Amino acid sequence: MTTELLICAHCHRPYEFTRGRKTIVNGGTVGIPCNGQTAAQFILAESAGGGWKTQLISVPYDNEAVVAEFYESGLIDLANVWSRTIIAMLKTGRHYNKECLQLIRRLCEERGEDFGCEEIWREAAETLGI
Repeated sequence: MTTELLICAHCHRPYEFTRGRKTIVNGGTVGIPCNGQTAAQFILAESAGGGWKTQLISVPYDNEAVVAEFYESGLIDLANVWSRTIIAMLKTGRHYNKECLQLIRRLCEERGEDFGCEEIWREAAETLGI
């Protein structure tokens, strides 16, 4: 790594790793957590003495307003199971979409069904309690 600070994103899990003067950070997620937190998460990076000082920050926000938008927009009807996984993640910080997809894949393979089988998607969601 040629830079002193590498900022990563998209994995929805905040972390910070430093070795010598090199630091890699990921701020987590502003909206869909999968690390047990339900707050918006981000990084504050400041120049400090020729290097970088980073801080992982979590800020509570109105998750229920986001959940309400799934219903008001009709998205819950268009992509029911996927929307339910996201809503559950917003409320709990648990990685439900990954768990649901893994269960769907396993059930489809066991039953010789196509991955798009809606019945299996619904069964997976019910099994996970979402």
